[in-house]
Amino acid sequence: MRTCRLSFSWIVILSAFLMTAGLPGLRLAKDKTPAISPDDLTLRLFQLLDTSYGGKLAEFYFVGDVYKDPKIPDKELQHILKAEYEKDRAFGRLRLYVLSVDKLSPGQMDQYTPKQIDDFAEL
Repeated sequence: MRTCRLSFSWIVILSAFLMTAGLPGLRLAKDKTPAISPDDLTLRLFQLLDTSYGGKLAEFYFVGDVYKDPKIPDKELQHILKAEYEKDRAFGRLRLYVLSVDKLSPGQMDQYTPKQIDDFAEL
């Protein structure tokens, strides 16, 4: 019985020591932030949006890539993208909305803006 009490007390002492000695080391490990390269594309995008657009970009539409429909290999689709950015928003600062439409002809691209295509597709 005495050996159980002795080993239990050593475990308690050892745990208390590790908790007090280990906490400053853990705190310092948390404070370290990973270094971000100045060439990082995401960082450069956010810097551009912050400096050129005042930290806010609302409803910026653009036409994306052309790709083949996985269900119907002969059919080509195209992406219409909408980007929104707000620096002061806590989560979801950059939002991208992706819409798939049939491949646009050159005439359609001349006649309609990406916003009009997006609005029409949502109807």
